Amino acid sequence: MKLHLNKLLFLLSAASKSSLFADAQVAPVCESLQPFTYDSGDTKAATTIVSYDDAPWIQLDLSDSQLANGAQLTITGVSSSSSSAASKSSLFADAQVADVCESLQPFTYDSGDTKAATTDVSIDKAPWIQLDLSDSQLAAGAQLTIVGDTASQVITSNDLASNGFSAVFDGSSVRVELSSRGGVRGNGNGNTSRVVVSNVKVGLCRDDGIANSICGDLDDRIPSTDVRMGRIGGCTGWLISEDVFIQAGHCGTPSSSTRIHFVFGTGNAAPEDQYAVDVTSYQGVNGGVGNDWGAGRLFPNSVTGKLPGVAQSEKCGSSGCGWFNLGPVPSTTSGNNIRITGYGTAAVESRSQKTHVGALTTIEPTYIRYVPDTTGGNSGSPVFHEEGGYAIGVHTHGGCSATGGSNQGTRIDKPEFAAHVEYLLGLGDCEQDSDCDDGVFCNGVEVCEAGRCVYGAPVTCDDGLACTDDICNEDAEVCENPA
Repeated sequence: MKLHLNKLLFLLSAASKSSLFADAQVAPVCESLQPFTYDSGDTKAATTIVSYDDAPWIQLDLSDSQLANGAQLTITGVSSSSSSAASKSSLFADAQVADVCESLQPFTYDSGDTKAATTDVSIDKAPWIQLDLSDSQLAAGAQLTIVGDTASQVITSNDLASNGFSAVFDGSSVRVELSSRGGVRGNGNGNTSRVVVSNVKVGLCRDDGIANSICGDLDDRIPSTDVRMGRIGGCTGWLISEDVFIQAGHCGTPSSSTRIHFVFGTGNAAPEDQYAVDVTSYQGVNGGVGNDWGAGRLFPNSVTGKLPGVAQSEKCGSSGCGWFNLGPVPSTTSGNNIRITGYGTAAVESRSQKTHVGALTTIEPTYIRYVPDTTGGNSGSPVFHEEGGYAIGVHTHGGCSATGGSNQGTRIDKPEFAAHVEYLLGLGDCEQDSDCDDGVFCNGVEVCEAGRCVYGAPVTCDDGLACTDDICNEDAEVCENPA
C-alpha cells in the first residue's frame, strides 16, 4: 500500500467581490486547489493529519495513492483542536499559491458575418479578464487582435481550433478587432468571419446578493426538504433517474473534483451523500436564455456503493421517488403555476434549500418565463409544473424585480437538450459498441466500456493548412476543407 497526497481543495471567502450580470443565477464559490506533499511510501499502515487554517471545508486528491487488495483508507473529520496551532500555521509556509477567486460570466456579442468588426469588453473592477471565443469563426487569412491595458494577442483560425479562449489580460477591459486579408474591399477571398463572445472569465467572485430576482417586495421562499436535488458548486442540480442529473450549462463543465451534495441545510453533505460526476457523460451548452442546459451521469457513492437515485428513494420511502419525472410544456399559461426549488442565496440560511410557487407567464419555443422568487444559486433548479407534478425545464436566468419582470429557464423539450437526456436515459447499459451509436457523425464514435456508453473524440477535420476552412459535413459524413 502507498498513500500519496499531492493536492488539497478547499474553500475560503474572498475579501473583495463584485456584483455582475444580475440575470445569471450562480451563487459565489471561492475555492482553490493547493499543492500538498505527503507520501507514506510502501507500507501496511500509515496515519497523517491534513489541516488548513480557516478553511470551512476540505477535499483531498488521492489519485496517486495505491491500495493493496483488502487495504482501505479511512478519512475522518476532526476538530481544529486535534492539531496544534503551530503545525497548522506552518503547514503551507512554503506553498505560494494564491487563493483563486474567479467566475465565468455569460456575455453576448455577435458581429454577424463580416470582414471587419471592433468591440470593447469591459467588466467593472475586474483585476483580469479572459474571453470565450469558441463560437467564433475566422475565414482564411482573417485574424483577431485582442488589446488589453498592457499586452495584446493575435488569434488565427488555427488558434481557435486548438483553444477557444483568449489569453488572460490584466485590467478590466479589452478591445477585440477583426481584420481580414486584403481589407474590407481588398483582394481577399470573399469569405467572411464571425466574432462571438459568449462568456467572460474574470478574477472576481460573485457577490452574495447577485441575481436577486425576487418577484415583488418580499422574498417569499420557504425552507424545503426535497430529496431529489442537491447543491453543486454555486448552483443546483437534480435527478431524473437513478444516476442522471441536470443543471444549468453556465454553471460550468464538471471536473473530477466536482461533487453534488444532497443536503437541505447550508453545510456540506456527509460523504455518503456526495456523488462525483462521470465527466465523460456530461454535455452542456452556455448559450444564453433558451439555450442553457447541462446533463450527465453520477457515479455510485464511494462509501455506500449506491447510485444517488436509489439512495434518495430510500429516504422518501418508495422506488423512484428520489428523482423527478419529466413532462410536456403546457400550451397555455392560463391556470398553470411553476415551482422553483433550489439552493439560492438568502439573508437567512443562505444556500439552504428553499422553494416558492408562482405563475407561468410566458411560453416561447426554447424557453419559459415565470414569477417564483429566485436568487443566485438557483441556476439549475428544476422548473416544476405544479399542476402536472413534473419538471418541464431547467432554471437559468433571473429577471424579476420589485416592480415587475420574470425569471427564465430552458425548456426540457429543446431538441439538443432533449436528445442528450434521452441518450442518457435510454443508453445507460450496453453490451457492444453498436448499442451506443447516437447516429451523429461529427461528434465521434461512441463505444461500450464496462457496460456504459462512452463518448468518443469529435471528428477532427484540420488539414494543417491555414488558407482553408476545416468543416465537418454531418449530412455527407465527411470532412471538407474548402479554400
